Amino acid sequence: VVVLSAAVFFAVSPRLYLDGALLVLPPAQRARAREAFEAIAAALRGWFFAQLVIMTIVGVASAAAFLAIGVPGALALGVIAGVAEIVPVVGPVASGALAALIAGTVGVKTMALAVLAATVIQQIESNVLTPRIQADAVDVPGALVIFAIVVFGVLFGAPGVVLAMPLALCAMIIIQKLWVNETLGGHVALAGSEEAKAQQAAHEE
Repeated sequence: VVVLSAAVFFAVSPRLYLDGALLVLPPAQRARAREAFEAIAAALRGWFFAQLVIMTIVGVASAAAFLAIGVPGALALGVIAGVAEIVPVVGPVASGALAALIAGTVGVKTMALAVLAATVIQQIESNVLTPRIQADAVDVPGALVIFAIVVFGVLFGAPGVVLAMPLALCAMIIIQKLWVNETLGGHVALAGSEEAKAQQAAHEE
């Protein structure tokens, strides 16, 4: 509740909190920090809206599949499957396991069909939906996502697992912008930027 309440305040007046955060930095560093924060905000917006699309598709497909199979509470399980997509790797496995357990109360055949349906939907999501939809928003390496889930989960528990993806995205942009580009004098396209999207499109072609 505290996190959601804070998110609402941040969303209503982001400039107020950004300007306040910049005051703690030396004046010479504020311009660079502002650029980094704005890049993070743009990347998070793109990732979040893309994730909403994926969550909706997975939720609707799961509910329809479970309803056709005859799993009790199919609509609720569809909602859970969609919401669970916000947590990479862990979320889909957990929602699939829950669906299998509930389907098991009907019979072994129903349980097997529920597992098959959840597996097929997650394979389509992992190999088709996410690469295509998130590529237009922000591309985060899969190994980094798994590493982030483990690290932030150990440090912060369940909230760390839920927020692993956005936290990893923030850390990646900070390293790209402030360390690689600014400190080392190199140049990499920031995650979620138009330059990064263009490079990804060119690579796919």
